[in-house]
Amino acid sequence: PSTLAGQDQFVEAGVDESNPYLGQQLTYFRKYYVVRDAVRDTFFVRRASTPPAFDGFWHQELSDEGRYEVQAAGRRYTVYEERTVLFPTLVGPVTIDPSVTRVSSSPLQPPQELVSQAVRVQVRPLPANAPDGFAGAVGDYRIEATVDSDRLRGGDPATLSVTISGAGNIDALPEPVLPETDDWRSFSQDSSASSQVFQGVLRGSKTFTFLLLPNTDGALQFPSIEYVYFDPLREIYVTMVTDPIRIEVEPGSIDIVAVQE
Repeated sequence: PSTLAGQDQFVEAGVDESNPYLGQQLTYFRKYYVVRDAVRDTFFVRRASTPPAFDGFWHQELSDEGRYEVQAAGRRYTVYEERTVLFPTLVGPVTIDPSVTRVSSSPLQPPQELVSQAVRVQVRPLPANAPDGFAGAVGDYRIEATVDSDRLRGGDPATLSVTISGAGNIDALPEPVLPETDDWRSFSQDSSASSQVFQGVLRGSKTFTFLLLPNTDGALQFPSIEYVYFDPLREIYVTMVTDPIRIEVEPGSIDIVAVQE
């Protein structure tokens, strides 16, 4: 605090987690401090921030800006805080370059450029005891599997939807691997994802769709689907399992249909 003596304004940058796991969410913040009485009419103060490139991270800028007051070095500062959600994509030491804030209190004066410090993050690799089927999902999730119809005419396909929902890098979730079975052929179709930040955590869901074609008729069952993720808070791998799905296939023509993936 003693180094702030006499400074009417300055910037600060940092992260809420300096030693995350690969793929674990952390939040980067950049703060602009200005003494309340330094500029009498803050309505006319122009301020523009340039965030760093965030090399080595998947990132999403948050639209809301925080504003509050703090006491520092014996003076009262108003703080404007901007935040970015980060997910590290590289293991090891990663440096986030300084951010730049340009401030001008008059259109007749050139802006003053304030540069934050660089931020260093040490990214940990995921534990080596990953179970079979782990494809890189990190966070805290749930899984659900549904079909568009539980009764089919012979030869008709069903659409299987597998939804992964929870907290983490939703867009980067890998596609689940369906179990092999003699009763069904499966073909990957597409995926859709939606997410938003709630209370500082990126949450949402991603749905993967598959085409299922029966190889026979009768009371069939599509097996349970397993999906493995790493929970960085509990530091464990978790295997989720869906319930098997019962589908009644009426007798009819079961043709071998060539489907191009």
